[in-house]
Amino acid sequence: MKETTKYQNEIKDKIIAVWKILDKCLNEDKIRFSSENTFMFNFALQLFKEYPKSVEKFDFEVQLFQDFSDGKFLDLFVYFKDNNKITKVGFEFKFPKKEKNGSGHTQVRPKIIHDIKRLTWLVKNKKIDIGVFICATNEKGYIKEGNYKKNKEFLTHDGMRYPEGVNLPLSEDYKEKIKSLIDITFNWNHLVKEKKGLNIEEGKYSFLEPIFVL
Repeated sequence: MKETTKYQNEIKDKIIAVWKILDKCLNEDKIRFSSENTFMFNFALQLFKEYPKSVEKFDFEVQLFQDFSDGKFLDLFVYFKDNNKITKVGFEFKFPKKEKNGSGHTQVRPKIIHDIKRLTWLVKNKKIDIGVFICATNEKGYIKEGNYKKNKEFLTHDGMRYPEGVNLPLSEDYKEKIKSLIDITFNWNHLVKEKKGLNIEEGKYSFLEPIFVL
């Protein structure tokens, strides 16, 4: 794994600080976001509000891919500035919520892994300098280790690790062959241990520790 620069670490610290602010909004202030887009927009606006001198500009749904299996657009593209130097940071977001009519984790777990693959591809091809995956959920299917019948190779449970250099999972729908550039570990917060395993604290959203690809 390549070493990060001082300014890259400063960017990571800023992103983690905003991540904590969103966590507080959802879990302490009880502010509700209606969709993944609302979650993403609030993150971007909060980032600019907290660090106006560091954020040169940001944009949503930026076309950076030529031909990827689930589209050509990156969720959020942010230019961080340090004197005359610009660091390009790309974000992908997921905000799966518990539904009354059943769980969606079978379909969304592959999309989570694929978002990380997309960011990895962008960093490797020098389209961005840092990739960041941000996710929060109130559904235990993502954080709890289980005996899945479908998409069982796409694992996101707490403590799951994809080591640097490993081939990330693929399928017919998500067929890009991508090797991880980093050690990826899924660390979720606001968890409690129950007889049947881990669960999310009652009434809370569990936030995944941001995954940084660089």
